[in-house]
Amino acid sequence: MSQKNILVLGILLSVAATSSMDATGFGAFSALPLLPLAIIFLLFGKISTREAGFNWGKSKDYALAIGYPLIVAVSITLIFGIANSFSFQKDIQLNIVTKICKMFLAGSIVVLLTEEFFFRGYVYSGMKKNNITTRKAVLFSALIFAVWHISAVTLISFFKLPIWQIPIFLANAFLLGVNWCLLRVRSNSIIVPALSHSLWNGLVYTFFGFGEQNKGILHIQQSVIFGPEIGVLGILFNGIVSAILLKKTELN
Repeated sequence: MSQKNILVLGILLSVAATSSMDATGFGAFSALPLLPLAIIFLLFGKISTREAGFNWGKSKDYALAIGYPLIVAVSITLIFGIANSFSFQKDIQLNIVTKICKMFLAGSIVVLLTEEFFFRGYVYSGMKKNNITTRKAVLFSALIFAVWHISAVTLISFFKLPIWQIPIFLANAFLLGVNWCLLRVRSNSIIVPALSHSLWNGLVYTFFGFGEQNKGILHIQQSVIFGPEIGVLGILFNGIVSAILLKKTELN
């Protein structure tokens, strides 16, 4: 089997495995099949762990990775607060720092070994192995990342979105995939985007919730506007970050 066919098979199996789990009530664990799939297809594709991104990036890479979700989450929170005359001291009384830190630390390992290992590790390096340019590899891997998320917002009850809001979520998923893959390209590491991804989850799901049922501690009703993942402001800010990273990152 050719390298290209191995890559396509790995991608199809990832979507099929996750969709099956999302459809049968195991949505909370549907990212887990990505770990064995990444390992198996790295071996079949003869891709080393170093090529897959198991390297340490530089300190500036980590600063950028942490700064990205912080800036987006804080910016949208402030806009929401101004638009809704929101009193942060009055309305936010939970120990959110502790909650976010716990989600960040626990999520870093899970995200690293599942989504980042598969999409920014195996898929990206597999495309490079097939002589696809870095720019196309970034865009294609982000597109696959977005497609992989379709089952989450259509089949998981606690994350399900209205049909008309799904394209907004997928646009954000694509931009997130672009940004995390660009972090991977800049640092030659999947550890860097894994930390960014995990902090994103901790901040966004704590403040803004997920899907239409969980509104987060901000209790945002206009999620189509203010959601970093499911709103138009998410597209705006994630798109700005994509434009900046694309401009600052050397791509062939």
